[in-house]
Amino acid sequence: MADQALQPFPNPVEQNISEKAVCTHVSKSVYAVLYQLAWGEKIDCTNAGFTLSFKRIAVAIAAWQASDEVNQFSSKRDKALAAEVKLEGPNVAFPLKGLTAQENLGHELFYGRAGCAVCHSNDPVIAVDDPNKAGLDPDELYTDAVFHNIGVPRNAKIPGPEGSAGLGARPLVILDPDDDPTRRLGQHKTPTLRNVDKRPSTSFVKAYTHNGWFKSLESLVHFYNTADVGGATAAAFGITRCDTTKTDWTEAEALAAKCWPEPEEQGTLAIGFVMGDLGLTLAEEAAVVAYLKTLTDTKTVKPPLLLQ
Repeated sequence: MADQALQPFPNPVEQNISEKAVCTHVSKSVYAVLYQLAWGEKIDCTNAGFTLSFKRIAVAIAAWQASDEVNQFSSKRDKALAAEVKLEGPNVAFPLKGLTAQENLGHELFYGRAGCAVCHSNDPVIAVDDPNKAGLDPDELYTDAVFHNIGVPRNAKIPGPEGSAGLGARPLVILDPDDDPTRRLGQHKTPTLRNVDKRPSTSFVKAYTHNGWFKSLESLVHFYNTADVGGATAAAFGITRCDTTKTDWTEAEALAAKCWPEPEEQGTLAIGFVMGDLGLTLAEEAAVVAYLKTLTDTKTVKPPLLLQ
């Protein structure tokens, strides 16, 4: 995490702040006091010292990211599971008494027919045998940490002609002369589902998937269920392919027209294998959404009062 924390500051397409400028910013704030307490010496932003100071700042960021404050796991699901473990011990299984019937159904679908756990689970193999015995890991991160292309439409509101190339934007870290990056176009890393519905207020509109095309969990789950426009589920809902001559479809327009735009990247699609024709009803879609909302931490990290 410290290595990762080093990168965004000087990256020209992220924060675009030099290492020395970061050091200077910290040195002029009350965080300089905390730096000295943590490292036993004053922060040094001279030409001879700023590199070490910058790296220590990254280590401090990583220490906080690894703390219980960030990884609090205080969601409704976590509390319900912990309470059940106290009662049942090793015999614990879903449904959980602390979840509603709809939320428990959503869990069963998540690890069962909806296939969500194929990508959104630390250990998706468990779900194959018994969905009610799956999802019991208190440290579940809800991601396989693998790259996939789920067929998200192009977001025309993002400027630039190149789209979202994802993993296909660059060659492998270990260069292979026979490698073809186009085989990975459109593949993006599976995000965690923890806090997937956490927001500063109920009126705040979140954006989902790598390019923010989806604006609600409900529409995203509906996409997972019906994205294969040639499949039986899409046909049952009357969903077709959106007019391909229109290249700036928004989520709202597509939902109103009962269609899905073409995927941004076609050649690496996962649709048809793990998603797109799930056969879920609207009530079952709503149950999956209800379960996803139980993954929201009930505590919110407060910014420190020391900020200037």
